[in-house]
Amino acid sequence: MSILNENTQTKTSVCCSIILGAGDDIAKLNSYLLLLGDMNLSSEYELIVLNNHALQIDEKQLQVYLPRLKVIDTSESLTKKRLVDMAAEVAKGEYLLIVNDFVRFEGFLLDESIRELESSGEKVSLSLGGVFMIVQRRYYLCSADEFDFINSQNSTDSESSESVDSLEEIYKIQNSFKDTAEKYSQFELLNKLEPMFNQIIKAKEDIEFFNNSDANTKFFRKYPPGHFYSPIPCLEEIKSREAKIFGTPPRQIPGIDLNEEGQLQILEKFKEFYNEQPFSPTKTDEFRYYFENGNYGYTDGIVLHCMIRYLQPKRIIEVGCGYSSCNMLDTNKLFFDDSIDLTFIDPNPERLYLQTKSIGYAKATVITRQVQDVSLDTFSGLEENDILFIDSSHVAKIDSDVNYLVFEVLPRLKEGVYVHFHDIWYPFEYAKEWIYDGHAWNEAYIVRAFLQYNKDFKIAFFNGYLRYFFEDVFREYMPLCLNHPGGSLWIRKVTDNRD
Repeated sequence: MSILNENTQTKTSVCCSIILGAGDDIAKLNSYLLLLGDMNLSSEYELIVLNNHALQIDEKQLQVYLPRLKVIDTSESLTKKRLVDMAAEVAKGEYLLIVNDFVRFEGFLLDESIRELESSGEKVSLSLGGVFMIVQRRYYLCSADEFDFINSQNSTDSESSESVDSLEEIYKIQNSFKDTAEKYSQFELLNKLEPMFNQIIKAKEDIEFFNNSDANTKFFRKYPPGHFYSPIPCLEEIKSREAKIFGTPPRQIPGIDLNEEGQLQILEKFKEFYNEQPFSPTKTDEFRYYFENGNYGYTDGIVLHCMIRYLQPKRIIEVGCGYSSCNMLDTNKLFFDDSIDLTFIDPNPERLYLQTKSIGYAKATVITRQVQDVSLDTFSGLEENDILFIDSSHVAKIDSDVNYLVFEVLPRLKEGVYVHFHDIWYPFEYAKEWIYDGHAWNEAYIVRAFLQYNKDFKIAFFNGYLRYFFEDVFREYMPLCLNHPGGSLWIRKVTDNRD
């Protein structure tokens, strides 16, 4: 009998239980838990820590910022199966995510793994709705209706098997997870767990940065965050001027032509395309893109789809890939018979592979390099109504992608090319919640300065501006855009001045 089948009516208030092996390093554990705490995990998730190395874990103190944390003291001698069962007995989640040793993902999900699970003898009875788990150097996903989860005791000897620590390997595992979720039609599971995977990867990225960047920490020691020489702001100063910084947006911005009439003309064109947009709130087996993806949601996605339909470009070059790429692929296939030449530039394309299988790129080119290392000739082929889609690091600093794009690429574009920037809110300021959450991006300020007194580029469509001042139009003709405001800025090269 499944452990989770008992009293299921009382165990559905939590979407997912994250079960974490504490490891044997209290400093690493605390740093990881602090990072998770900074992410403000929603009440849909709980965190269960298996303390099988007798670490001195202050559960009450940790619960201040991780209120759904529970520590289970165990013995080193227990098998992994027994540890998993112990966690399952207290877990309230509809799904379980089992993570071993600080997101040290070990192994890949293959068809052979499923066959091995079916034929093995020792079962781990976790079967409410669906379970994703990593255990014994294998990566397992299946539905309770089809499989029982099995913890094989015949795993590869740990001394002869390398641990998979790198983000690249984690991305590959995520891709395997997505492939198998689609294979067994586990779209509900994918939709529920994917935002959490993104949070865990963010924690892993932060840990790797601080663990492997002795040189980088010099910047923090010399000018700590909040210092007037640091690009990272002082939150106390921001709070003291909060009303001024985040107050009512002005209708005009000095030095910038907002082209309100031109924006409204495009918005009028979008109404007809809106009625034909094919996307759903959650993942379906028909399309790669869906609205509630946590990264490129309703307004951004709808405007991108409508803009492609409106411009009918021959080429699109995207810098920084993900759900927007899925939107482009779907729109290209459904409305243009894959005739648009798509190029995706991203040094870490695994995030893109997670969303859509690589076999779907028959009509797209993926360049796995930093955009700074991509020849300027790549962009010179863009013609009138073609699109340069930018969703990069959002940070201007020495040798950054933002600097390269604004200083080197944009001046060389031909007349009539459209450029998209993501996460640019009106009036070129970041959301208050984002600032207090730790975002210290500065791309919006660079773009604002770029557009001031700029006669070569004109604003074509500014999501934040239109949503704020013409909400009634969206409410009547494009109501889905009210679900999430979005932060996309579209500009157009209006002269043929090129260097």
